[in-house]
Amino acid sequence: MIIIASFEYEDVLSQDMKAGEMNIKHRFAVADIRMNKAMILSENNEVEWQYDINTPTDIQLLKNGNILVAGINEVIELNIKKDLIWKYSGNKDLFSAVSTKKGNYLVGSSEEFKLIELDKNHKQKRIINTATENKNGHMHSRHVRKFSDGTYWVALCIDGLINAYTKNGELLRSISVRKLSGKYGLSNFSRQQAYSIEELPNGHILVSAGFPALVAEIDKNGNLIWGLSSNDVPKVNFIFSGGAKRLSNGNTLICNWTGHNFAGDYVPVFEVNMEKQVVWTFNDKQLLPEPLGIDIEE
Repeated sequence: MIIIASFEYEDVLSQDMKAGEMNIKHRFAVADIRMNKAMILSENNEVEWQYDINTPTDIQLLKNGNILVAGINEVIELNIKKDLIWKYSGNKDLFSAVSTKKGNYLVGSSEEFKLIELDKNHKQKRIINTATENKNGHMHSRHVRKFSDGTYWVALCIDGLINAYTKNGELLRSISVRKLSGKYGLSNFSRQQAYSIEELPNGHILVSAGFPALVAEIDKNGNLIWGLSSNDVPKVNFIFSGGAKRLSNGNTLICNWTGHNFAGDYVPVFEVNMEKQVVWTFNDKQLLPEPLGIDIEE
């Protein structure tokens, strides 16, 4: 059992914040598993678009204006009018889906220990086995991504690993987020879970993990370049990074997942700069009580 301490909530934006940072606004897409909704929130922090889906855990704003969402039992592509464009189902624990740069689709099936790549016509192109010695299917994997060099990356949740595979399914690299946490000086990370990975324009990787919370920029050999933990941003009560996006200005937008049914104080989504200062927050815990998966257009 994981016990998370609460704290009395304070305004996390400091008085000496730069004027430009005080005026930050975001329009972003987010999946919330307690609300069972995929949403787009406007720059005024209002619901611009929403769609009901069971346990959504990954969301992507597509170049054609559509929205791709992974729920626990289905992957759906919708347009802004909420018309169903395409649906993939039949597998359990579909915790991740993403469109690749070539227009294919990559789906992660945690329960079946595999990545499934579909072509533009949604026909199966490739299956990669991601099984480890740990046979807990529900906790096996979370977000999956295909990088620009053609490698496949998966966050192996319960193992606390970020694994890379070739197109032939060979294990290319395995990076322990628990070792990263140790290098970063965190304690009590022996059961830390990996959640998401994102390829950065500089070729590095942005990794999200939790219990304890960690967002880390690493190179492809697993060397720590930059990190952020709950120790760095105590006023947001950073518990578990349920996805993060590196913005074009170098800042990082982070989903702060609390664990199921947490009732304490926290900031659901926040942005930090490279100096680890909180420069923007989304504070509505009723609207976003458990955000997992975020995307943003710039």
